[in-house]
Amino acid sequence: YAFTNADCIKLYKNDEYITTFDCRKTGTKKSKFSGLLHPPVLIDDMIGEQLQKEGYSKSQANAIKKLLIAFSQAGFAGLTWKHKLLALKLMAMDHLRMKDAIDLYSKYVGNWGQAQCRYRFEAIKEDKVVKVVERGPIISKKLWVQADHVDLCEDTTYDVATVQIRMLGNADQLLRYEQSTVKLEVSGDIELIGPDTISLPGGMSGTYVKTKKDAGEGILKVTSQGVEPVVIHFRIQKKTDR
Repeated sequence: YAFTNADCIKLYKNDEYITTFDCRKTGTKKSKFSGLLHPPVLIDDMIGEQLQKEGYSKSQANAIKKLLIAFSQAGFAGLTWKHKLLALKLMAMDHLRMKDAIDLYSKYVGNWGQAQCRYRFEAIKEDKVVKVVERGPIISKKLWVQADHVDLCEDTTYDVATVQIRMLGNADQLLRYEQSTVKLEVSGDIELIGPDTISLPGGMSGTYVKTKKDAGEGILKVTSQGVEPVVIHFRIQKKTDR
């Protein structure tokens, strides 16, 4: 699903246009999202009009695409009787062989034996591209670190900042199967709450830093093997300094 308030989403595969999803059609009365102003958009067609390049007519291509998408979502056992009847029709009347179906699935759905795919989603609003999201093979990774606030204040007790840590891919996707170890180093007028070495279950974790009674500055350095370290600077003041 894509979550957007755009008018439509254009999909490209390896920079080749595939299809357009109309975001305004997903909020109809027949939709389970009819109560939402901007309902989520189901991205269920990664084939588009490409099958017509194989020499099939538009009606044949649409029927084959329907079967390939259903198979990719449910497998053979999950095909409905309507899908099976459609398959029989294609085999009997359009001479579609099982080998042809397997080859088409491998080429346009499974991408077996081909170069890794890159997908680009363009959100279009009022005929303008307002957002681009890319998904594809993970070529590199990087640390993403963010504190909920960096201006800390010593008052009647110490102040604490929450720090979120994630491992992201080159397209800013969360690496949910990442299990890297992360090292946390602090200096200056802050200290850690918790261990200085943590893992990233599900690709993310976090920590806390606290003030040490004194005004000044503190630095948190987050490192992990194979990626650039991230440094966050904190400013600490005491209540009397305001």
